[in-house]
Amino acid sequence: MACALLPAKTTSAHWLAHRAFTDAVERFLEREDAGVASYIFLSHSWGMALQIGQKLSSLGPIFAF
Repeated sequence: MACALLPAKTTSAHWLAHRAFTDAVERFLEREDAGVASYIFLSHSWGMALQIGQKLSSLGPIFAF
């Protein structure tokens, strides 16, 4: 997987005029945070595994996948 395709955590700043909507967005983001962190970790782990596999494959047929 190309490094440019790996997910990265980003931040943004928005002002929401309606307090109830702001509260709802905050609750959603709190719940979403764990899922996003897991997705980023797994994506980066998979990307690293692919890179290791490519390096091993380049060593010869005994390491080919």
